[in-house]
Amino acid sequence: MKRITVLAFVLFGLVFEVQSGPVDSNSTVIAAERRETVDLAKRATVHEDTECFKENLRTSGPVLKQVTYTSDDDCEELCLTVDGCQAIVTSPMYWAVTGCYIIGEYTLSTDNARGWDTAERKCFDPHTVHKDVDCFKNNLRTSGPVLNEVTERKCFDPHTVHKDVDCFKNNLRTSGPVLNEVTYTSDDDCEELCKTTDGCQAVVTSPMYWAVTGCYIIGEYTLTTNNARGWDTAERKCFDPQFANGGPDKPDPEWQCHNYTRWDWSWKKRNDATEAEMCERWERRRYSGGNNANYLGCEDCHCCKPR
Repeated sequence: MKRITVLAFVLFGLVFEVQSGPVDSNSTVIAAERRETVDLAKRATVHEDTECFKENLRTSGPVLKQVTYTSDDDCEELCLTVDGCQAIVTSPMYWAVTGCYIIGEYTLSTDNARGWDTAERKCFDPHTVHKDVDCFKNNLRTSGPVLNEVTERKCFDPHTVHKDVDCFKNNLRTSGPVLNEVTYTSDDDCEELCKTTDGCQAVVTSPMYWAVTGCYIIGEYTLTTNNARGWDTAERKCFDPQFANGGPDKPDPEWQCHNYTRWDWSWKKRNDATEAEMCERWERRRYSGGNNANYLGCEDCHCCKPR
């Protein structure tokens, strides 16, 4: 009877071990892969990551918390949960381990800020923004139908605002041939790809809230607002003065430096890529490593692109 009791306790211990004991290494790897998949999907929504962070900018102020960087969204979420957080700073993306810093009261600074990026909480947390200052404009009214909405929506709704508002027009798309299609990384990259694509006359981006946003290089086109919600269009005549003045649609053969952005470094880190792969993932960029005898105008830059 005693041996049966001991055996029962042993069996119970094994069951308890299986149900509540530590997860085995295979399960840990699978869970990590799932988290990585989710994280990559989040990072693919580039617009959300680029809307508030300003490049080559840092703060002077107390650091309330510091964690390893995983994504801009995660840094912003952490800020929202930390009392007194007023800004987020990330260390350079080309560091082996990038940090996410939660900042209290601060002043902005560009001193020794190369590679550092800052997002002010008032940009990504609408609850911290005073409407009279940021969105509502004093002594200003509109002419148009009243739809029970008195603030210009593009001020307080980031989904209606394109990151670069100079040429991209919201809720507008084209009907015309698609000459090339790539994953969206930034407005500048889309425009640059257009300049190097024969026959490009416009650039269209799919909605920024899609898991993966597209950058579409368009030939001859007509503009349309049909089914265009979330789509944004930039006409080449807006961002390419040479094209607007009737010049050739091919770039001048001279070269210029491509200055890496935080998103270039982030892409490199996510894909465990070399600097050459990071540079040349866009058509017609050339990685020279600083040897620019064949890339006049690129000076001592490592990554060159046509002017």
